[in-house]
Amino acid sequence: IVLLGTLDTKLPEILHLHSRLEALSSPNTSITLIDCGRSPVKHPAISITQDELVTKFGAENEKGSMKDLPRGEIIKFMIRCTTSCVKELHTKQPIHGIISAGGSGGTSLASAVMRVLPIGLPKLIASTVASGDTGPIVGETDVTLMYSVVDIAGTNELLRIVLNNAAAAMVGMSSAYEQQVQHQRDQKEEARRLRVGITMFGVTTPCVDKIREHLESNYAVETYVFHATGHGGKAMERLVSEGRLDAVLDLTTTEICDFLMGGNMSAGPNRLEAALEAGIPTIISLGATDMVNFGPKATVPEKYQQRKLFEPVSYTHLRA
Repeated sequence: IVLLGTLDTKLPEILHLHSRLEALSSPNTSITLIDCGRSPVKHPAISITQDELVTKFGAENEKGSMKDLPRGEIIKFMIRCTTSCVKELHTKQPIHGIISAGGSGGTSLASAVMRVLPIGLPKLIASTVASGDTGPIVGETDVTLMYSVVDIAGTNELLRIVLNNAAAAMVGMSSAYEQQVQHQRDQKEEARRLRVGITMFGVTTPCVDKIREHLESNYAVETYVFHATGHGGKAMERLVSEGRLDAVLDLTTTEICDFLMGGNMSAGPNRLEAALEAGIPTIISLGATDMVNFGPKATVPEKYQQRKLFEPVSYTHLRA
């Protein structure tokens, strides 16, 4: 288990989380504490110090100017250093879980690092911002957020309970994940079903359900259905890039409409590219491309009303 912490500001809280991870884990569990704070901290529990992190993984032209960088730039710098470190750790000895606790800055840092690890590997952050807009934090991955209720500033009774729950959740998830990884290794390659990704939206659900039922009833196939909400398309393409899908039925390409028209469910400018680059069998269709999403309380943007791009009857297609 890897524990990330900005120890110059969160040392007591992260040390409490570290102690609970040790207490709840089995004896053969290794806890690696990485200090990714702005300033170096000394403590015997730290596995990789901030100085070691910056010295080994930081760019030479940035190391000397750290004290002069604004907070946002420091976070970006530490993200790059910590990401490189975690990637190296995972290559040398597979990580079975990664956890952190922090406020807005610490959550931004930890989540960016976590998103480079494979989908399925347990990722958990006890965070002060877990009850807000979590889309930018989670992205297309499976980061688990636990709201800290109180600020992570001092170890009061309530925070200790929350951190204990976070540690318990991570110990359980990482143990189960390690068992699952071992089980997958033991399975014979011939027994594995073909993995087919399918994109879906509300209006394409009947089509996708029919296809899914047909494929799974007649072939050695398991389907992965992705809700085409922006993050859904990114998640599918992330799995394609990781080699974890064998074919794609991209039936619902509505995310492209949001990208072109300024909707809030865009998957970015590179949507459709991953499967083609991977060279896996791919079918692309036009599901829900008569729709753009402007949020739960939004109306049709004025620029579209003025230009009269749609007849009034078509406004119902612009999902609220």
